[in-house]
Amino acid sequence: MARKPRVQFPGAFYHVLARGNRREAIFLDDKDRKEHLRRLREAQRRFEFTLYAYVLMPNHVHLLLETGLVTLSRIMQWLGTTYTQYFNRRHSKIGHLFQGRYKAILCDREGYLLSLVRYLHVNPVRAGLVKDPAEYAWSSHRTYLGLDHDPMIARSLVLERFGREVTKAVGAYQEYVTQGMSQGHEPRYYQVVDQLFLGDEPFVSRMKKQVAQPSTVQGGRIMRSLDEIVQHVAQGLNADVKALGKSSKVRQLVEARDILSYIVREYTDHKGASLAGILHIDPSIVTRGAERIAKRVQKKRALGQLIERLVVPLTSK
Repeated sequence: MARKPRVQFPGAFYHVLARGNRREAIFLDDKDRKEHLRRLREAQRRFEFTLYAYVLMPNHVHLLLETGLVTLSRIMQWLGTTYTQYFNRRHSKIGHLFQGRYKAILCDREGYLLSLVRYLHVNPVRAGLVKDPAEYAWSSHRTYLGLDHDPMIARSLVLERFGREVTKAVGAYQEYVTQGMSQGHEPRYYQVVDQLFLGDEPFVSRMKKQVAQPSTVQGGRIMRSLDEIVQHVAQGLNADVKALGKSSKVRQLVEARDILSYIVREYTDHKGASLAGILHIDPSIVTRGAERIAKRVQKKRALGQLIERLVVPLTSK
């Protein structure tokens, strides 16, 4: 069956499931789990999404999140790639860590926010890892109870549905979770319409219209012309397009050209040779420039944020 296109727009609410390749473990110890959470927090700082809940299981991860201007594809690409690089480096592994394409279900937030938060948090109980979800250190449940503090979790947006007074809301939330502990696997959260949607008929109808609308981004890819991309990035970096094509050792120009090369390689389907043609430079310069930025962007938060600021307007309608 052909893959359905991602439905991606600001404010989209997803249940995301990423499994280990061949269902093998993606966390071998607590250091791995801590590193994944560190990268999840970094992803949130970079891409500014709302995270309602998470749970790290031995061979898969559940996330419940709402996107901002940056698409889910870009968020998951960065998170999956950087964690895989860490995991393979630390454990002397090679190849894919995650099982192909992650599963992303676009959900009706009003109808399913509370039940999905509970479903994620009870997952370790269903799997027989603990008897009480509060005993499990690798989910956001303890943050909801106030036992831990994790600022990346939008706790207040969930608890306010249980009441205005925090202590009473936490108690009501805990009772709600306890009521769900006897529930087993819930196929209804996965048996969704068109492999994409979890919600009633009006919600599905609205989301299908989103699919039908033209967009400049598909799966995190910029769908604009190469000339438009070059002009936009050059303007954003205060660089003249003609100057980018000249042999220059001026650091600002070299970095601007490298960033442009990286954006074209990572976010578009355009060829590096085509960019080289526009700039009137050798294709190898584009290749080397993109590689330089690829090595730096994982370590330099400011550089990643700069690139995202350049990319986001190109992915808007």
